[in-house]
Amino acid sequence: MKTYSASELRNVAVVGHNTVGKTTLVAALLYSSGATTRPGRIEEGTCPTDFDGEEIERQISINLSVAHAIHRDVPFTKAMTAAVRHEVTELASWLGLDPDPAT
Repeated sequence: MKTYSASELRNVAVVGHNTVGKTTLVAALLYSSGATTRPGRIEEGTCPTDFDGEEIERQISINLSVAHAIHRDVPFTKAMTAAVRHEVTELASWLGLDPDPAT
């Protein structure tokens, strides 16, 4: 397994209200990066981040989950940063914060 320096890693939090697709998004990203061999489906109880029996039975995420993937030889969360930029901007605007404090 390749070793990455801290400057090469990116951590991304996927946040949102219930039933907006966070679990489905993460399952799709893990599958498209090759981290999983098949797409996880909430209805089938096969999402990699929903592992608790109650989560599978109720078809909702209850516990915090951490997922890791590498995409094109780059830690996947770095590649995913652009994909969540819009959601972060929307959330920051909703909270009344400057979405890009560097500007």
